[in-house]
Amino acid sequence: MKHKQQKITLIFLGNFAFDARCINMLDCLIDHNTVSIIYEYQKGDAKIDQYPSVRLFPIKLPKRGVKKYFNFHKHVTKILPTLQSNVLIACDLFSLAAIK
Repeated sequence: MKHKQQKITLIFLGNFAFDARCINMLDCLIDHNTVSIIYEYQKGDAKIDQYPSVRLFPIKLPKRGVKKYFNFHKHVTKILPTLQSNVLIACDLFSLAAIK
């Protein structure tokens, strides 16, 4: 049975390359879907190059404080309309608010 390819966006306040849940989700979805990931990137984080077909949207954020969450929400709400995804997945509780 053929499935229609979906445009899926994963949103994660953190570096998804270090989170087993995000990696497992990505590994399951990547074969038959177009996947994008919006995530936090800190200077010095390892480069993510094992997923060449995934569209990556790293967001540079302050390391701590309320400004980190506000900036993350602001960037995610700017990026999401450009992706026109069929499915949005909040990979953590903080990302849920940005999806609306």
